[in-house]
Amino acid sequence: MNLFKLKELAEDQLKDPTPQFNEEVETVLGIMRSTGAVPYKRSSLNGHLHRLMSAVIVMAHKLKEDIEVSTRKAGYYAERKVSTKFINYLDSLVGQGLLECSTPVQLDFFFKFGDTPAKIKASGALSVGYIFQRYLNKVKGVKTI
Repeated sequence: MNLFKLKELAEDQLKDPTPQFNEEVETVLGIMRSTGAVPYKRSSLNGHLHRLMSAVIVMAHKLKEDIEVSTRKAGYYAERKVSTKFINYLDSLVGQGLLECSTPVQLDFFFKFGDTPAKIKASGALSVGYIFQRYLNKVKGVKTI
């Protein structure tokens, strides 16, 4: 499902959350902060964006949908009143392996071969990674193998 549609659904759910949804969002947010996918030092300024990003991931998991990133143009995000930080957060989540990208694009033209690992850009269909699935299924009470 399109990222912008998932964001709208997540915002609606965050306005009147159920305890289970709230717990799932907090679990995903904790994983994102502990892995460094979102910076915890700026959480007083961007904490609402971090929470919204984790709600988008939870909604994608609940609906069993991929997060479709159709464009990376900042102007497109600004027109739809979505923070351009979402692009950075998605890149970081893909780089950490928390979201799986079906068509990864690497930015390795700045580095010599073998110097540092290339940064992977989030593009196309992003599926919820194994770590998120494992913890979200545990919150629901579903036993995972």
